[in-house]
Amino acid sequence: MENYRKRQKRWAEDEVEREKADLLRKFLEVIDNLEYALQHINPQDPAHQGVQLAYDGLLNLMLREGVERIFAKGQLFDPNYHDAVAMVPAARGQGDELRVVEVTSSGYRFGNRVLRPAKVVVAKPGA
Repeated sequence: MENYRKRQKRWAEDEVEREKADLLRKFLEVIDNLEYALQHINPQDPAHQGVQLAYDGLLNLMLREGVERIFAKGQLFDPNYHDAVAMVPAARGQGDELRVVEVTSSGYRFGNRVLRPAKVVVAKPGA
């Protein structure tokens, strides 16, 4: 009976984590929209400051909940964290590894779970 209780408790905790990850994943679309707005609003426009405040607040909330951005630019390509959307020829002297040269969409992780892989452009040697 004790093993059953432990298993049920572990299952319930895992279910809570899955549901929390699903909810946090939905906020990523809002973050993307705010980033897009910040790129297209003139920094001198008063609306820019309001959008920036909302963006910063949402990012702080995500950090407090344990969501981290996946920093990919310049890193070796890892299919667990990156989703390659394009490949370009590598610069001379890069070596034989695939390397991320541009990030088109940020990736995020929650603990050891990837909420969304980063969409990246990868430099391929010998291309």
